[in-house]
Amino acid sequence: MKKNYFFSFSFFLFLFCFSCKKNEESGNVNDKITTEKDKIFTGEDKIIAEKVDLLYQNYGKEGLSSEPIYSKPIIKDLFNTDLEKDLNKVKEITEINRKKIENSANPTDKPFILEGATFTSLYEGYTSYKIKGIEYTENVNPVGSAALVTVQLENSKVTPQAAWMDTIYFVKPLNNGWKIDNIVFDNKLSGVKDLKTNLNIFILQNNQL
Repeated sequence: MKKNYFFSFSFFLFLFCFSCKKNEESGNVNDKITTEKDKIFTGEDKIIAEKVDLLYQNYGKEGLSSEPIYSKPIIKDLFNTDLEKDLNKVKEITEINRKKIENSANPTDKPFILEGATFTSLYEGYTSYKIKGIEYTENVNPVGSAALVTVQLENSKVTPQAAWMDTIYFVKPLNNGWKIDNIVFDNKLSGVKDLKTNLNIFILQNNQL
């Protein structure tokens, strides 16, 4: 009888300690960005994962199309210099064209505008995303480090439901932080190969009009 009581008490103590440990681990959720396997990113992985989260929480959500690009300033230090310039150029073209239309004989016409969820392969955008992998390499222009981040995205609101992989190309110039340089799209869903190409097409087609 004494042995059984000791076993029960020991088992209860084990469960209590295990529960405390789980609560302690899950308490500081703001420091954790997880995949579907609950992997906790640390170090450089964590910095990049936070940038990915910042991207998708602000751009590309289902139902928003390109509205976040036009409704607020482009997020600082998220995109590499050239990419940020292209995004601001797109906004400038749309604004100039909008003012021209306002002063024209057809003031209700639609201005030149970047259509669709610009930062994802699927025009309609995403409803969920997961980081599947981060691979590091060296970068030549600009000189520094680079990282390829594979992201699985899904849209459960379209019919049929869609799932695809996009690859975010990060660069880290010397004495600088990680920034998005490009996003390569899934060629089964997108008519253009990447984000830079999409922006450049819009700029070239509309900049002189």
